[in-house]
Amino acid sequence: MSSTPALPAPIVPAGPPARRLADPMHELYLQASYDTALEIADEYEWIALAFHDRETSRGVLQARLYVLTEMGRNTGAEAFGRALLGRVVSRVAQAKASPDLADVLVRLGRLEEGLHLLGVAMNTLETCPRDWRYYSALSSIVEPARWVELYELAEQASVADPQWMANPERRAIHAGQRAECLLEWALRLEHVGRTEEAEVRYQEVITLMRPWADPAATTELDADHSLRVATLACALAKTG
Repeated sequence: MSSTPALPAPIVPAGPPARRLADPMHELYLQASYDTALEIADEYEWIALAFHDRETSRGVLQARLYVLTEMGRNTGAEAFGRALLGRVVSRVAQAKASPDLADVLVRLGRLEEGLHLLGVAMNTLETCPRDWRYYSALSSIVEPARWVELYELAEQASVADPQWMANPERRAIHAGQRAECLLEWALRLEHVGRTEEAEVRYQEVITLMRPWADPAATTELDADHSLRVATLACALAKTG
């Protein structure tokens, strides 16, 4: 199953000339325009560094990591993930970069390294304020946890305070990521005969996805619409 992207970290640039420069790359990533995002990455990072805007430079690096991961180019993604982790300037940034790299490592089959980074992220988040950056970092834990079938952890990490989800695109990403996690967990529970527990999670998937499966839903994430519909359809089929 394709995955809904993790919530990108917000860009808070240090200098006005490169303000919000990483945003177009994140938007291209969210729209699944991966080749275009990579085409502009070199130029955007060069401009950010020229203006000494390290925060935006890290945002471009993060976008590269996400794009390459989605394209299955995990060796390149690992290199950017390690570079990103080496540039963190705060605890919450470390808590975001650690599971992003862990996601790549578990996809490469390096579970011990990936689980170690997940542990680092979870311990670090305990000391971080519960703001938008916290929930962005928390969302990055979901994907590697799913890959190693730690569904309880993935489900817990997919919960966010509604006050930080005012933006429709953020809500759509968050709902999609949580629904995919619950659907995958439900399918696994059903497979081992725990049908009542699976049913509860199927129903939650339906509740989450109904509003976003409507083509009129207020979001520009058109690339994810078919995935949202498929997720809803699977849950509906499973519940009869």
